[in-house]
Amino acid sequence: MQLKITQRAIASLEPTGSVQFLRDSDLQGFGIKVTAKGKASYFVEGRIKGGRTVRKAIGSVDHIALDQAKTDAKGMLYRLSKGIDISKERSTPAPLSVEPDTLQDALDKYLLTRVSLRETTINDYKKVFANCLPELLHIPIEDISKETVAVKHRELTKQGKSTAYVNKAMRTLKAVFNSTDLTRNPVTQFYESSGVTTKPTARHRYLSAHEISEIVHLTRRDKDAIPYPNVNRDFADLLMFYLLTGCRLNEALGLKKSDYNHREDTLTFRDTKSGRDHTIPCTGWIKRIVSQFATTEDDSPLFPFTYSTYRHQFDIHRRILGFHDAWTTHDLRRTFAEHCQLIGVDLHVISACLNHAPVGVTRTSYLGGGLAKKHMLSEVYGQLQRQYSAYVKGLPEGKYAPEDDLQTLVDQMYSPE
Repeated sequence: MQLKITQRAIASLEPTGSVQFLRDSDLQGFGIKVTAKGKASYFVEGRIKGGRTVRKAIGSVDHIALDQAKTDAKGMLYRLSKGIDISKERSTPAPLSVEPDTLQDALDKYLLTRVSLRETTINDYKKVFANCLPELLHIPIEDISKETVAVKHRELTKQGKSTAYVNKAMRTLKAVFNSTDLTRNPVTQFYESSGVTTKPTARHRYLSAHEISEIVHLTRRDKDAIPYPNVNRDFADLLMFYLLTGCRLNEALGLKKSDYNHREDTLTFRDTKSGRDHTIPCTGWIKRIVSQFATTEDDSPLFPFTYSTYRHQFDIHRRILGFHDAWTTHDLRRTFAEHCQLIGVDLHVISACLNHAPVGVTRTSYLGGGLAKKHMLSEVYGQLQRQYSAYVKGLPEGKYAPEDDLQTLVDQMYSPE
């Protein structure tokens, strides 16, 4: 029986109690075989040299779309025309039609397979792609060339993004491409041909004695406090907290009120880059700042700032202070280390204060407790706070003897209004 095979014709097929062969009127050699029980499957048939007719099944109408079946049939009919006996060909599964991976797919796989990445790092990767590379996410990775990367690099630079941030975006993109099966990395190709490097430039910015004293003045609540316009004293305390502890931006914002141990007078950073909890003694100035925020012991944030409100307040207070050279929150951490070194603190002790990852079997496996560390950090914090107090008095940078009582100095800074 010959008819035009369409989807409607296939839907109307019914069992007749005998085998039927329905041949397509449009594509000669293509047809549908219907069994006595009504099961239908596509087939192709034709003559080869010698006059012999051969027939080969393509597949069930329930599993293969009509258009796909006709495409397969055309290929078989072409081989028949060349004298190939398709009935003797081994059947192989038709290749699945797979869409090429987009950059978004590659990013998702990268973040999924890198099980060691911290949640903050994952969020940072997502922010970089959302802020710098959103229009590339839906492009197949095979279509992203070094020219594409070059155009993107120029766009980000023209948008006013810092060289460090552009390089960070490029390093992030490069890492994702390295995780794919591609034999070439367009970011690497771009940098090799342009001569630009993604290697971050080491920063050496730290705050001077005068700049530290200016931040201290922002925090003062006594009668001699300078009436700065638009100053948020709570935020000023947070800036001072960074200067006093050397912690990272996210480490302070990730603190909860329950991380403060009132009995032991300690504070524990849990969301750290090294992955190890960092417990510090709340000495002098640090205790005064922490205790005014840790009024309860619940899991609410210790400091009342989100990342968004922090950035907003940071920009405001950076304008209020008006320092000659630009500075970042991480420069406060660098300031902590620089002035610790100035007063003679050992580099290994500074490393412990900054919670850098331990090196060596002894530090890694046997010095994980907090007995010696608490005493050591308490001494360092006390020396540093006396040093800062000397700056407030107008003394130049230099090592000062711990003559004044620390608690008296702190009380002077935090006298009630």
